[in-house]
Amino acid sequence: MPVNDNRTYRISAVWAYRSQVSGVDRYFHGNASPKREVKVGDRTPPTFTGSNPADNATGIPPNAPITINWSDADIEQKGVSWNNSTVRVNGTPLGIPGSQTSDFPGAGINGSGSGTFSTAALNLHFNQIVNVSVQLFDDEGNSMPSAQTFTYRTAMAAPDQPTARWDNTSALNTGTHSGNLNPSNGQQTIIVAPAAAAGKTIENIVGYAVQWRVLGAPDWNLSESFGQPGAEAKVFGIPDNSTIEVRVHFVDSEYASLLSANPDDIFDNEVLFALFLKLADDLSSPSAAWSTAAHVKTGDRTAPWVYRYEFGDVAVTTPSEIWSGTIQNVMPNTALTIFAADVDIDGLGVKWSETKVNINLEGGTSVEAALIPETISPPVFDPATNTVTSQASFRPNIPQDYATTYRVQITRLEDHEGNWVQ
Repeated sequence: MPVNDNRTYRISAVWAYRSQVSGVDRYFHGNASPKREVKVGDRTPPTFTGSNPADNATGIPPNAPITINWSDADIEQKGVSWNNSTVRVNGTPLGIPGSQTSDFPGAGINGSGSGTFSTAALNLHFNQIVNVSVQLFDDEGNSMPSAQTFTYRTAMAAPDQPTARWDNTSALNTGTHSGNLNPSNGQQTIIVAPAAAAGKTIENIVGYAVQWRVLGAPDWNLSESFGQPGAEAKVFGIPDNSTIEVRVHFVDSEYASLLSANPDDIFDNEVLFALFLKLADDLSSPSAAWSTAAHVKTGDRTAPWVYRYEFGDVAVTTPSEIWSGTIQNVMPNTALTIFAADVDIDGLGVKWSETKVNINLEGGTSVEAALIPETISPPVFDPATNTVTSQASFRPNIPQDYATTYRVQITRLEDHEGNWVQ
């Protein structure tokens, strides 16, 4: 009969003989010997049953310990011999586990256990691919037929808080009024410093992504900006007169398959678009390794506008009449009050000393000198909209007659940043 290892057998012997009696074979036997127990040793190798971190796990802290789980059939109930087993991380042996478990329930021969190893001495990096090989021996010297392997990736480090600045080289908003009473400029640029993580080594990085939002907004905008490692990133399409929150997120080589073999293509618009489509889910994840947000204030590139005229008791608020209408029944030499607004995050508004207003005889060839404001009201700032309103009164500088048409010209309405309209 077959004999299996890790078993105890009871054996006894009986003598027997054959004799021929009257030409017929006869068999005879004696009494059985006392029984003896024979224990057959362990010839079954241990089995690797799993690990922590598990195979293909991600987001594991670089200094996280590694636990190897095993099972073994061992009649002696000893299990794995860590002195003879080898666990390697990226080719480096880990030695003896810092803690061990072993459990053979009851008097059974099938046991299981684990060994937990420290990785502190390995100095694993962030976002590193870690390859682990396991070759287990039991106490009888039986080994696994071949080493088992598993892989995991360490966590991505969050970048340090970036610095950002407003790129104030864009042109001021100036020119002839086109009929829009609020000619805002929402195409500003901010420049973000290279993403960094002081004191941390991060592997497999191909760049960093930038997100921004107006301070207080509920959602982040995925910028089309993608920064090369060590280089600044420009983010376009930012509204002026706003406080902007900016945060950065490392992008690793998991997404590099979207890029061609030519590294210059990383800045190709189509490649970038495909890259950010793939990144969208990750970047919007609350668990993504984002930096702390930096704040940057974009300056004023919005020209001021007039929203109301008053000649004594006569008021004009209709946009078409403000810029090209005719006002009737105004008493001669009545002061003109201009109400103007400006979007200005600094709360300054219209610079009335630079505003040029002329009141001339209709059809006259001479242009009188620009009027000097007679009165100027203090600016009123609305922080909810960053809008500044103010008003100034101008008195005609030539005597006026009844039943006569005069022409009002605002040849320059300027704010404190130098944006103007006429």
